[in-house]
Amino acid sequence: MKNKFSLLGQFLVILFSTLDTIPIIAQDSTIQLSTEGYLQMKEGAVDGYLLQSDATGWSTWVKPAYLQRKEIDVTNFGAIADFNADNTAAFQAAIDSAAIIGAVVHIPAGNYILTNQLEVPDGVVLEGESVGGDYHDFAHPVRGSCLIYTGQDYVAVFQGYFSGAKNLYVYNGNSAGSKATGCFKVLADDGHFSTGYNSFSNLYLYNFFEGTCLQLLATNNSTIAHVKVEDVLFRFPGTGMHILAESGSTIQHITLLNGKIGGGRQYSFRNQGGTNINVYGTSFEGIRCNSYGHVVVESGNINMYGFKTESTDSEGTCDVSEIPSIHFYPNTQGSYIQGFIGDGRVIDEGANHLNVNGKNIGFRSSGYNAFINSGLNGVQNQNIPYWEISGSVDEITTSKPIFQDRHQVVELSIPAGAIVRFSPNDIALPKDLNHQFASFGAYIKTAISNQTFASSNSYTNTCNSTNSTFHPGDNDWHFISLPIRLHGTDCPNTASFVIDNSNNPSPSIVSITCPSFAFGNARPSLLSSPLLKAGGIMNGTLSTNMMNFPILVNHQLELTLPPDANTFLLTGTNSIHRLNNNLGLGKRFPKGTVLNLIFDSPGVTVKNGAYINLLGTADYTSTLGSSLSLVALEVGVWRELSRNF
Repeated sequence: MKNKFSLLGQFLVILFSTLDTIPIIAQDSTIQLSTEGYLQMKEGAVDGYLLQSDATGWSTWVKPAYLQRKEIDVTNFGAIADFNADNTAAFQAAIDSAAIIGAVVHIPAGNYILTNQLEVPDGVVLEGESVGGDYHDFAHPVRGSCLIYTGQDYVAVFQGYFSGAKNLYVYNGNSAGSKATGCFKVLADDGHFSTGYNSFSNLYLYNFFEGTCLQLLATNNSTIAHVKVEDVLFRFPGTGMHILAESGSTIQHITLLNGKIGGGRQYSFRNQGGTNINVYGTSFEGIRCNSYGHVVVESGNINMYGFKTESTDSEGTCDVSEIPSIHFYPNTQGSYIQGFIGDGRVIDEGANHLNVNGKNIGFRSSGYNAFINSGLNGVQNQNIPYWEISGSVDEITTSKPIFQDRHQVVELSIPAGAIVRFSPNDIALPKDLNHQFASFGAYIKTAISNQTFASSNSYTNTCNSTNSTFHPGDNDWHFISLPIRLHGTDCPNTASFVIDNSNNPSPSIVSITCPSFAFGNARPSLLSSPLLKAGGIMNGTLSTNMMNFPILVNHQLELTLPPDANTFLLTGTNSIHRLNNNLGLGKRFPKGTVLNLIFDSPGVTVKNGAYINLLGTADYTSTLGSSLSLVALEVGVWRELSRNF
């Protein structure tokens, strides 16, 4: 009888290597016991003692030099570290035996072939002696505990509480095109919270190039919770780690700690519905050009702290800045990411907080919006100051701000078959200076899918056009954005928003607001930098906007001007007794605002009184082309600064 037993409380569990009925005779010969497989004894058991039988079957209570933990060895069930032996049956028999008492299945150092999936239930942990310290090669076997899988499913499926794996090297032994679905799967499918508190640590999961290294799957209204993945290396996977909570099911409180996911073909980390997913100190490296991204959150949320990503295209087939490093899908919210980004795109279509820095930025750029007239104010005659529209547009209308004050919405009516490009003009487009990266975007709403996107030149070895993802066409607001790499005069900045209605037989309406641009890899702020600070000193020329505006007054002869300009060319001959005084008609200009009124017609009377304080006592009467300068005082009152006849 093997000495791998343990005493738990007042219960002794003894394992026999056969299922035959074996008698055990205690010191008291009047007590004779028999069992099949497992014997559980209570009466007569003494803490720290094992029941030891001699060759004749007589037994005595013996206190061994040490007590081993509750452990079952796969070699006791016929497992052989031999490249010609299939160990699936031996491993499963050891797991089934361990399941009765919730034991550790010990896997001695060696290379074990498995051809079919293992089922690991409650309380069973697969534990090797080490990962071996080297890559797998059939000519140079791993020196640690290595499972070599040649099957078509997962290597092992874990269910129930407290199951897991540690100190193992797991290698996909299939050749290319002979797919293994994956390495490990944690599964809940019974309609209850019956899988959780699982632990995976010190693992090397290698070469699952067409599958998933670790999947957490909850289906049939089931729950997985409290799973810890620590010091695990996911090497060359199709997908490193995949969390999938199907409709009605829940996956929550999952922790990934101090790991590394490298060489992913599709995803490094993919979350579909998991919540309270926490990642600490984990790096993501070496993803492919045609991949979906390093960290992709399609639903649910994730919190990542101190992580690092690299998007290196080893084959040199694409611009690495086009590879998504982080991608949050629409309707995701509440995630937080803090870390270090190499090359690659950062896409947040939801409401999440990304605090990431790029490795190639020599200094931290301001996150303030660098676009001029990002408020899209001053729209007249289908023209927007500092913006250009190429292509046919039937109509341009405006509506009130929705995200930021004084950042109104511009609605473009696009005819059928047209392609329109909405771009900042040369004056408004930020210059490259010494920056290497920039990000820009805008809030856009349209009901047509695969129509509207952001576009610009981007530089790697050459200057090529690159595009963002499309607006989904759900007639809701999405921040459509694009990170780009800059290279001075060798790759001019061509940031723009493209509306391709060429395949649509009907006109469409596209709404745009809050266009924003910032240097660096982070999402730009919607707000422009403050003009006055640190003493209010400004060097250079301050230019303000000019608008044509008709003199339309109410019954109190009050003219209400829009806050989109400082200089107005007024048309018409109505008298003016008040200016932006009634809050019910529009906002008052802030104190200190200077307005220049240029009159396109003679004979316009501006009344001198309590609301407009003119120089002297007489009213002002315009001549052709004359002007009047006023400064705003308190509560909608104005004072004349100067006049020109």
